[in-house]
Amino acid sequence: MAEPIAVTRDLVEAKGNFGLELPGPAIIPRAWQTRHVLEFKAVLNEVPRSNMLTPEIVSDVDLAAFTDALQHHPDGVWRGRATEPVSYPEAGNSACFEIEDSSFWFAHRNACLLALLRQFPTAGPLFDIGGGNGFVAAAIQSVGVPVVLVEPGSDGVRGGQARGLRNVVHAMLNEARFRDGSLPAIGFFDVLEHIDDEQAFLREIRRCLAPGGRIYLSVRAGRWLWSDDDVQAGHFRRYTCPILREALDRAGFRPLVVSKMFFPLPLPLFLCR
Repeated sequence: MAEPIAVTRDLVEAKGNFGLELPGPAIIPRAWQTRHVLEFKAVLNEVPRSNMLTPEIVSDVDLAAFTDALQHHPDGVWRGRATEPVSYPEAGNSACFEIEDSSFWFAHRNACLLALLRQFPTAGPLFDIGGGNGFVAAAIQSVGVPVVLVEPGSDGVRGGQARGLRNVVHAMLNEARFRDGSLPAIGFFDVLEHIDDEQAFLREIRRCLAPGGRIYLSVRAGRWLWSDDDVQAGHFRRYTCPILREALDRAGFRPLVVSKMFFPLPLPLFLCR
């Protein structure tokens, strides 16, 4: 289950954009010693190194600075007026919550993302769109990066709160109505394949993204791995590297580097189907 992770910038405001699929399943420093390393090493060297990912107390994010469409409720959650249907199993977040903390797959994806953030740090809070139970958001918060979980599912919101997330929004992205060019960093991990109108979603992401901001994303890859599991999960597609590049380019983003995460696993998965 090769999974691209992409970090990009708006072409209007940046010299270029970064798209990355990290290889695995080794711990990420070792994983970079693969055939993919030369493809993105030059890009990494052009970006200033940062030591910002150190544990510290993360303060609350004042979401009123980003939108006037959300209200802060007594339970600590920011909510919109309603939530729209999503292409995701109703019990999906509850099922994931039971396994995330002990799962190699979820742990490795977080390790890859945190390594990526060390090279490409955010300029402010990262808004994790469709972040489920907050497993990724909690990892980001734990290393001192302010993060906002934006999740339409009630179970996911409860899971995020259970993990100690300080900033939780119960809403779809379009319902949150973030102001134009207001979000410093946006993440959406294993979300894009659940979106029917991919380009409309990416355009909304770009509208919300601040000048010079970055997006971080992962998607399900390997079109030849498509199965009934994808249908049950509410996927509309799987990606290949060229297809992901093209989708981001059409929306105004240009990936600079593409590799793979969990690179050795697709063939065994295919043979075991």
